Amino acid sequence: MKGSNNLGVLLFEWTLVFLNIMRVGNFKLLCINGLIALFFVLFFTTCKKETVENKDEYYVKYIIDGKSSSQQSKTDGLKVTLTNENSVSVDYIRSNRGAIEFIVGPVKKGFNAKLLGTNVCCVNCCYIKPSLQIFLSENNGPFVLKKEESVTQYIDKVQIDYTVQ
Repeated sequence: MKGSNNLGVLLFEWTLVFLNIMRVGNFKLLCINGLIALFFVLFFTTCKKETVENKDEYYVKYIIDGKSSSQQSKTDGLKVTLTNENSVSVDYIRSNRGAIEFIVGPVKKGFNAKLLGTNVCCVNCCYIKPSLQIFLSENNGPFVLKKEESVTQYIDKVQIDYTVQ
């Protein structure tokens, strides 16, 4: 708004110069001033603010550990659901004992990373005390922990999420 007021004042001043030149009769000076005024009008009215595209790339690392006891360890006791780089939830069946790592990307700002651990053993067959972590790497930098949840008691499911900012 402020720029358009300045432009209006500039046009008014050029109009006064034009009228003054017409009165004096110096046509050559009129043409030069007219071209300068036209340049300013075109310059200020056609300038657009450029949009800066965010070229940052992020990678998300998910780590989940079912933390089941060795007596209750099952190779198919833990269902891991995570959001991939296409923002689609994907399921994996893994052991409920030991840490499992998944890396997805590249993703952009606004990506919502979700990690869900679910006990899929039969009732009273095995239990989980999961630990879930979401890490983020920006522009191939080191992974930094962004969200963590460690459960201290046996449960059937736990979820964490983090939005890339």
